[in-house]
Amino acid sequence: MSDRPSLRRNSDVDTLVGTRIGDFIVRERVGTGGMGVVYRGEHPLIGASVALKVLRPEAAGDPEQVQRLQDEARLVNAIRHRGIVGIFNYFTLPAPDGRHCLMMEFLKGRSLEQELARRGGRLPLVEALGLYEQVCAALAAAHKAGVVHRDLKPSNIFLVEEHDQMYVKVLDFGIAKQSAVPYGFVAQTMVTRFMGTPGFVAPEQARAQPVGPGTDLYALGVCLFITLTGQTPFEAPTPYDLVRCHVEDPVPTPSSVLPGLPPAVDQLILSLMAKDPQSRPSAADVVRLELESIRLAASGGGRGNPQATRIVATPMDDELDTDPRHSRRGGGESTNPLQQWPRREGLLGPSTDAFDGARTRAAPVGLVDEPTRITLASLEDPPLAPGPPPPRPPRATPLAPPESPPTGPTFSSSVAPKAEPDEGWKRDARLIALGAGPVIFVVLVYWLLQR
Repeated sequence: MSDRPSLRRNSDVDTLVGTRIGDFIVRERVGTGGMGVVYRGEHPLIGASVALKVLRPEAAGDPEQVQRLQDEARLVNAIRHRGIVGIFNYFTLPAPDGRHCLMMEFLKGRSLEQELARRGGRLPLVEALGLYEQVCAALAAAHKAGVVHRDLKPSNIFLVEEHDQMYVKVLDFGIAKQSAVPYGFVAQTMVTRFMGTPGFVAPEQARAQPVGPGTDLYALGVCLFITLTGQTPFEAPTPYDLVRCHVEDPVPTPSSVLPGLPPAVDQLILSLMAKDPQSRPSAADVVRLELESIRLAASGGGRGNPQATRIVATPMDDELDTDPRHSRRGGGESTNPLQQWPRREGLLGPSTDAFDGARTRAAPVGLVDEPTRITLASLEDPPLAPGPPPPRPPRATPLAPPESPPTGPTFSSSVAPKAEPDEGWKRDARLIALGAGPVIFVVLVYWLLQR
């Protein structure tokens, strides 16, 4: 096999390579993290590969690290989304090693950090926006399960290559926290020690305050800033100073680093990186729809004058729409802010579109892993071509006012209309009865009174 030389090199420094763990043989070390080492395991019979995340030897005896590994397995399985790496087993290695281990799906591809390094530090606008739409979908699923990642960064965003296609998975929930309710906030247990990556930390996370979905959205804004501009929003000599910048310093606009970015991108990133969590977008789904809107406008998805086009994103399942006007099954008002029908220009404020304030509207959002269908609808009729006005249609002859009901046979000419032999006299009899009935009734009453 072509990987045998690398196996020999790894086996010189790592005794786990080449050993058998359950049904799998450890073939190679593929990466290291803050608390674990990741290996590729291979089934010797069917050739299936898995990823094995094992605690580092120096962390193996730390109960806190063991608990974090267990929490990672539990939280990932609470989310269960295509955009989140799958974990399907937890066990300890045989003695004398005894370290705790996760068995995960083995992903072929590279991290976003590696992709950026390979392509000069940044990605084109449309490609980057499409990528982060998928990241937002994964985050929305996590937040719905009450899970806050707390360590989102390019190295934890993985670009999976499969069947000539590429899609995104979010990795490493090692320091994630889970609230008791969906989209909730959760207190941080470590108030004397910082947990996270200094370059991507939200202000409330740095202050050891409760974290929530907005904490991940702040880190998403930093990732988007880096992916589009090729630079970090803040520069500092030490990790402490870098954290202080995120807490105190104003965020530069991305277009000041890379001129030419649409104003909507500036507004979106500045809103994501707001110091106050309440000033950030309300949910990852809201950000996903705004990214989609900007991407379609930037890629010419509006087809023509962007001011004459709106982008309507609707769920493929009409049951996700709680507005009775748009559902065949009806529905009622929803208390979920994600299921309201926004009727303002843009999702982050007025005129957020990149091109001359092109208007956007998004339909209600249901489950974040439901696919959406994009349709385009014109806002106004196209102007008429110059030239003589079209000929007027002939004026219709007004209808004569209706006449009073006839009391007998009527004729439109000297020739009586043909009627069925047994129908004409019936009609006449009914008309006579209708006219004579009131008279007979009055006569009868007068006769009774005279008696």
